Order: sequence, then structure tokens, then C-alpha cells
Amino acid sequence: MKGLKGRQKSVRGALARITRVRAGEGSWRRNLYVLAAGHGLAVLGYQISYVLMPLLVIEIGISDPQEAALWTGIILMLSPMLVGIMLPLWNMLARRTGRKVQLVRATAGNSFHLFLMGFASSVGYLVVTNTSMGILGGSWPQTMILATEGVPPNMVGQAVGLIQSVEFIVGAFGPSLGGALGDMWGLRPNFFVGAGLNAISILLIAVLYRQMRFTSESKEPVEDLGSETPESGSMMECLRLPGFLPLIAIFFLFQSFGPMPLRGIVPLLIVQLAGEGAQIATLAGFTLSLANITGAVAAQLVGRRGGKVRPGKLTAGLLAFAGFSTLLTALAQSTEQLLVLWAIQGLATGGIITSMYSLTGRMIPSRWLAPAYALVANALMLAALGRAALGFLASIDLRLSFVTSGGILLLLSLGLVILLRRTQSASQQGRDETQDQSQSLA
Repeated sequence: MKGLKGRQKSVRGALARITRVRAGEGSWRRNLYVLAAGHGLAVLGYQISYVLMPLLVIEIGISDPQEAALWTGIILMLSPMLVGIMLPLWNMLARRTGRKVQLVRATAGNSFHLFLMGFASSVGYLVVTNTSMGILGGSWPQTMILATEGVPPNMVGQAVGLIQSVEFIVGAFGPSLGGALGDMWGLRPNFFVGAGLNAISILLIAVLYRQMRFTSESKEPVEDLGSETPESGSMMECLRLPGFLPLIAIFFLFQSFGPMPLRGIVPLLIVQLAGEGAQIATLAGFTLSLANITGAVAAQLVGRRGGKVRPGKLTAGLLAFAGFSTLLTALAQSTEQLLVLWAIQGLATGGIITSMYSLTGRMIPSRWLAPAYALVANALMLAALGRAALGFLASIDLRLSFVTSGGILLLLSLGLVILLRRTQSASQQGRDETQDQSQSLA
């Protein structure tokens, strides 16, 4: 009888563990899908608005394409740069409030300022609103940190790949939709629609997302109510890890001079290539949309299949491919050539951020993963400084910005290869020294 009762307890315990694991898995997966859906709405609102920013700058009085490129670069730089500067403060508050509260706060800031931009009457007005939006808004880094903290460590690559794929899929039709609507009813209503989509995203996250996170020691999610996480290392400790600071610098330079800042220059190059009478907004939207389709394919492939390839080699290869494709884009002589070359460029760069997060997870011990992912997000946002630099180069010659970007991407690929070799050599040397010490003690 005692043996039967013991077996019954064992069966009940096993069933309880299975139920708990399944519930945990269902919760974080459900959270991830809710997060992806909310992020998709926010990105769509941003896409249909900001894709027309260069044309809005021209509409409000900056008629020269080179001068418009310079102002567009400054405007597009301000908000992400300030988001990066403010991110450490919001991260400190997130320890008390939970990350979900910060995502809702940031998305509300985006919605409010997009609405204000619909009334823009001067470049100065856009500068002020984008500055304020950078201080109070910035949902992208909060989304990425939630995506990495809210899934098991071995699922981070797939989680980031899903978020990136949503961005690219939404971007596949967002710019086209924004361009078509801009040609149909003018540029400004798009900003009001973008504000509304961000407001819907707020409701979705607030109602359906459950705050939870995975710690470095637990295999099941725990409630994230803003409590401190003593098992996690600090950001300063993380920066002192071998190879991490140069890795952050590579991420920063990629985002500064890679494809993101060039997206604001592509519509101006289309203006130069298409000439008078063309539907510029529609052409620009379709060109950016096609690149996002190819980018979504790349992000999914890297997120799902990237585990079979070393993330360091994969990231270096993608950086080199992106560099060559960007250099070729500078040679486009028609809108058709630009369309094809920018689509190839999208395929090259679509999986880079996903592979960067996977590389971070591979290089950094689990104790420092949470601050490491936060630092990666911070570096990617601060990289908006490059938008002003490429905008300045575009004010001299539009194609010069593409040549500069392609050259920097190739150098970053080479730099990452050197960094990985040095890191591997240092790790091997450390293992050899440990083995020698063990043998001497024996």
C-alpha cells in the first residue's frame, strides 16, 4: 500500500511539473506573439509616417534635394539618438516598475508626437517634436529587451528573429501604403493614422501582455514586477568582459552607417533619377517595401536556421555582403536598377541584427546577458548619429553616402573577423593555463 501511495505521489508530481512547464512555455510564447503584434502596429504607424519625412521637409520649404537630405538626416537622427541617451534612465526605472510599463510609456510618447508632427509648418517644428519624442518615446529598445528577457536563453535568436521579421513584413507594405496614401490625400494625414496605430498597440500590450522574465538560473519564467535581479551582473561589469566593448562598437558603427540611415536618402535619390512628373512617393514606398520583403526572408532564415552556423562567421559574412550590395546601389542609373539593387541590399542586411543578438548570447556568460542585451539595444539607438553624418555627405553628393556606407560595412566585417580570432585565442590560452594549473596540482 505504501508503495502504491508513493507511486501515486510520483505520478502526481510528474504531472504537476509537466503542467507547470507547459503553462510556462505557453505563457512566454503567448507573450512573444502579443509583443510581436503590438510592435507590428507601432512599426506600421512609424513606417507610413516617416517614409514621407524627406518629402515633408521639401513640402514645408526646403526645395533643394541636397539641403533636404541634410535636414532629413538631422531630423531622423534626433529621436533615436535621444532614445539611446535616455535608455539607461528608463532601464533604472524598469527595475522598479517592470519593463511592460516602460514599453507602454514609450509607445504613448510615440503616438502623441506623431500626432503633433501632422501639424508641421517648418523644419524647426519637426526638430522640436523629434527631440521631445526621443526623450519621452522610444518603444523599439524596450520591445527588444522584453523579447530577450521574456524567453528562455536558447530561444533568444528565434525571438529576435520574429521581432525583426515583423518589422520587415510590416515594412514590406508600410512604405508602399504610406506612399500611396501620401499621393492620394497628402502627406500630413499619414502622421495622424500613425498616431492611432500606436494607440492601438498600447491597448494590446496593456491588456494582453503578462509581465515575466527568465533569470540566468531559472528555466521557468517568473513574474516581472520591477523587483531587483541580484543574480544579474551590472552594465559596467558587462563592459569589462573580454571582447564585449569592441563588439558593441561594431554594432554601433553598423547601425550608424549601415542601411537604416540610407533609407531616408533613397527617396531623394529616386527624385534625382525619376525626374519631373513621376509619382515619387509611390516609387519610394515600393522600393523600400521590396527591400523589407527580402529583409523579412533573411531575418526568418537567420532566426530559425542560424543556430547551425557560428553566429560570428554569419555576422561577418552578412556585413561583407551588405557592404558590396550598398556599393553597387551607388551605381544605379535608373529607378528600376535602384529597385533591384536595394532589394538585394535588404536581403543582405535583413538578418544582421538577429545574428548580432545571437552572437552576443554566444559570447556573454548568462549572468551578464540581461545587461548585455540592454547595452546592445542602447548602442543601436545611439547610432542615430550616423544619420546626420550620411545626411551631410548626401548634401554634397547623394551617391557619396552610399559609397561611404558600403566601405564602412566592409571594414566592419574585417574588424569582426579579427575580434573573433583574438577572443578565441584568448579563451584557448585561458583554458590551457587552467589545464596546466590542474596538472601541477595533481
